[in-house]
Amino acid sequence: MPPVRYPLRTPPLYVALMAILCGLVAWLLVASWHLAWDGKHVGVVVVGVATMVVALAVTGAYRAWPGGHVTFTDDAVVVQRGRRPVRYVRADGIVASVQQVNVQLTMALVPVGTVDRGQLIRIGRGPAQVALSTLLVPRAARAALVADLARAVQGEPATGAAPPASTSSPASAPAPAPRTAAEDRLDAALRDAE
Repeated sequence: MPPVRYPLRTPPLYVALMAILCGLVAWLLVASWHLAWDGKHVGVVVVGVATMVVALAVTGAYRAWPGGHVTFTDDAVVVQRGRRPVRYVRADGIVASVQQVNVQLTMALVPVGTVDRGQLIRIGRGPAQVALSTLLVPRAARAALVADLARAVQGEPATGAAPPASTSSPASAPAPAPRTAAEDRLDAALRDAE
């Protein structure tokens, strides 16, 4: 069986939000450079840089290097989100969990809506655990990735995002619909016009 591969790509919205946050921190650093360095300004700079570092650490499941992928082979599941791939061998047993992520929007502490932010997938356990979001996968392949991961946990082969090939023969094709009286009148009118 050929390997089934799902490409991973960082969502553009995530890149835009991190660029805005990085820009704000850079502006804060430049602005504080021109101000007097007293305890207040140093604290603001430290908080700004710490916010950027924490944001990058907490949102790691939403980032993937170019060329990142999740590949299902006959004997393993390979996740390459960063520079080094992580390989989970089926013979050792693959452990995975899927958690739905919803963000509740509030206005003046009143809930106004809920936004679906995909599913968070955790593969493995302990220090070898990898977390990734289904937002890294193209929308059409998200359900197939989760289904293939469930198959890998059960020791079954992956099927991929493409629908299974149809095994129906031309003989089992549905019969054409019966002709209507309007179609008969139209055919008669076309014959008379010739």
